[in-house]
Amino acid sequence: MGMPTIYQIINIRYETQMPTIITTENSMKNMTAHYKEKGKAIQSRITENFVLITLDGKDYRQKGTR
Repeated sequence: MGMPTIYQIINIRYETQMPTIITTENSMKNMTAHYKEKGKAIQSRITENFVLITLDGKDYRQKGTR
């Protein structure tokens, strides 16, 4: 069996009601567009019952670079 897709991971966690933490620098719109045919299904599962926590700030990995 190959590596599971992001859809398979999210779907399994959704169906088994497992808590899931997702971190991304992308918007939901960009994620939906990126995953094309499964994008809307991914969005639906992620946003059905969630708490959005927005973290703003400078990327610590960029510290000292300019």
